[in-house]
Amino acid sequence: MSFNQYQDIKVVHFEVSSKCNALCPQCARSVFGSKVNPNLNQKDLKLNEVKKILPPQFVAQLNMLYFNGNYGDPATATELIPIIEYLRECNPKIAISVHSNGGIRSQEWWAKLATLLRGPNMWVHFGIDGLEDTNHLYRVNVKWKKVMENVKAFVENGGNAIWDYIVFRHNEHQVEQAREFSNKIGFKKFLIKKTGRFAVNSVGDYVVRGHPVYDSKGDFSHLLEAPTKEEYLNTALKQDEVQEVDLEGLSHAKLDTSLEKNDHLVRKVSEFFEDESIKAINNCDVDCHVKKEKSVYIDFNGKVFPCCWLAWPYYSFWKETESSQVREIVDTLGGYDLLDAQRFSIKEVSEGPFFNHVKRGFNKSNSLDRMVACSKTCGTCHNHLSEERGQNIGQN
Repeated sequence: MSFNQYQDIKVVHFEVSSKCNALCPQCARSVFGSKVNPNLNQKDLKLNEVKKILPPQFVAQLNMLYFNGNYGDPATATELIPIIEYLRECNPKIAISVHSNGGIRSQEWWAKLATLLRGPNMWVHFGIDGLEDTNHLYRVNVKWKKVMENVKAFVENGGNAIWDYIVFRHNEHQVEQAREFSNKIGFKKFLIKKTGRFAVNSVGDYVVRGHPVYDSKGDFSHLLEAPTKEEYLNTALKQDEVQEVDLEGLSHAKLDTSLEKNDHLVRKVSEFFEDESIKAINNCDVDCHVKKEKSVYIDFNGKVFPCCWLAWPYYSFWKETESSQVREIVDTLGGYDLLDAQRFSIKEVSEGPFFNHVKRGFNKSNSLDRMVACSKTCGTCHNHLSEERGQNIGQN
């Protein structure tokens, strides 16, 4: 089975909006937690656009659709509820999950969503990384009280809730307390997510010790660090011999409001994600996740990519090969508009030149043909993906 055959697609990873109330520091939409990525256009897809992108006959062949993405929170999409209603009309058996920080919208909205997502295959994943005193350290701008009000409204109206907990050094001591609390307030599952975002390259021999966070004025706020407890560490951070890269020195520099004036900061981070990652391509086979999942990724502009890992570099402000490579290849093969599912069908896009280039690159061993994102994410020598998806350690 080739991952780009239209009739084989069973799962859609759908980023319905690029908007978000949060500025999570290690998210691609955020510049060190201080401001929104300037390369990002603020957009959410409307129902009429979704109907063009996902026609009824295509929705009918799907097993699952999950609303999640690289940049936005699906709850910010103004027509998310009508969109879900449309999907269920086209395919009553489709499994749907929504991934949100829970800090946006009214209690009434979450109650309505709960009534729509009742059933064994309907879930909302709430990204809550700590308790009241720690959640905001990563979920910048998210208000704890608002999250708890919305969770309560969703659960009390019959919604199936999952707590997704990314473990850092600052919240690892609260994991068990949070799990017990999740059971108390009605969550069905509690998932531990072991972040790989402190691992710099695709063979894991460089590890970032700390990720600086800045406030809205550009002043240093705090440092994000990987967990210290072995059970919460991503395998990518457990190599026997690693060289630690210290980014803490960035805390002495003020983050300017103009991204161009912060070029030295962006380059300092980007350079650690560079040479060794490229070299590792020659030593990694690709075990493509989306090939096994039979999925495609659709972004907030209606563009279709094989996966989210190939989509995020297109809008990235980081100055590394992974980002420039995607843009250059897309442009060389005909341009960004050729990925547009409102101008072309998903069948045409998924069987088109960009998807075919990615597939052919699996068997290549150089950065001209092999996508860096494929080796870094699904390379057999270093795969942080599965542990980032979550480990269930509690279920009612």
